[in-house]
Amino acid sequence: MKILFVNTLYAPNIVGGAEIILKSLAEGVASRGHEVCILTTCSEDGIHSEVVDGVNVIRVGIKNIYWTYKPGHKKVYHKLFWHLRDIYNNPMAKIVEKIILDFRPDIINTHNIVGFSSSIWPVIKKHKIPLVQVLHDQYAICPNSNMFKNGNRCVTQCAQCKVFRLPHKELSNNVDAVIGVSNFVLQHHLKNGLFRKAKIKIPIINAKSFNPIQLNVPVENKKNIRFGYIGGLVPAKGVELLLRTFSQLSEIKNISLVLAGSGESDYVKKLEKYSCENIKFLGYASPDIFFKNIDVLIVPSLWNDTLPTVVFEAFVYGVPVIGSNRGGIPEMIKHGENGFLFDPDSSNDLKDLISEISRYPEKLQYMRDAVLNSSKRFLNVDSWVNEYIDIFSKLVVDAA
Repeated sequence: MKILFVNTLYAPNIVGGAEIILKSLAEGVASRGHEVCILTTCSEDGIHSEVVDGVNVIRVGIKNIYWTYKPGHKKVYHKLFWHLRDIYNNPMAKIVEKIILDFRPDIINTHNIVGFSSSIWPVIKKHKIPLVQVLHDQYAICPNSNMFKNGNRCVTQCAQCKVFRLPHKELSNNVDAVIGVSNFVLQHHLKNGLFRKAKIKIPIINAKSFNPIQLNVPVENKKNIRFGYIGGLVPAKGVELLLRTFSQLSEIKNISLVLAGSGESDYVKKLEKYSCENIKFLGYASPDIFFKNIDVLIVPSLWNDTLPTVVFEAFVYGVPVIGSNRGGIPEMIKHGENGFLFDPDSSNDLKDLISEISRYPEKLQYMRDAVLNSSKRFLNVDSWVNEYIDIFSKLVVDAA
């Protein structure tokens, strides 16, 4: 098969788990003898081709007022105009059509389409090419992709989202198969009336390959329990909740917290005010080094995080996870077995969990086998790639 993958970013431009997962998927599909091409965006005008780790990549300059991932402050009215154009970006649809005519794919697999916009769905349908959409976030429902506003998750679409996503319900009917990286994100879109005509609607949990890993030293008999956070330092991730909670536990002397990641400078400066003897900011940190130096990972997401990769990365290193009970996180964490779940709306849930672990650190050691067993489903890359290939093959045969 000739398969065209479409995603906003591709390596080495990586800002989140979607790019990492797509690279693994594309390389896995290519290793089975299929012809693979990646279509992605860049900041430079024109069309640029290259090969990244054996995979053909086409980067196209975005037809909007800026490339979202170019550093620098964007004015509010610029962001508004950008999102207005991204409702249905016809110039980007024409570029995609050109690539389709040049590459002649048997099937197209779209992932994050920020910048391309939903305008590419009907163009693909026009050429009678089977289309598979993978849902990594909530872009088709919310322009910000996370349904998070004014420090709170949105239970339903706000008025602005309804306007900016008005055409998406109908446009999503051009999709032949929709795959959620978690059951939560899939069901959330279906409940909001999207992808009604898709023939296939299933969740496929992500998988990822890892280099050989040296596991952490067991927690048993440790005097200091090291908690950690790794990811974007942004409001939706609940970092401020974590810092506020930890600062309230200063009387507990056997715990510490390290945070790895980056964010907008003004917000990071606000967070760094919590810095003290037992709360440290690391900036960027290699996951391989980071996970070997913590005993518990905390994922305090306030938004409905679809399937944060850091959860199963922690499992691979034998690290249990404390996660909020939102989005796809409960699909990975079994409370009391491989980690703990808490309610971010509760003023004491997270605080009580940290306190309990500080008093009974042996609980972490008891969890070790369950944590490592939990990682196995996320390490089975061959089976995961085969699930995608099976769907691609079925749709290509049906379209013949």
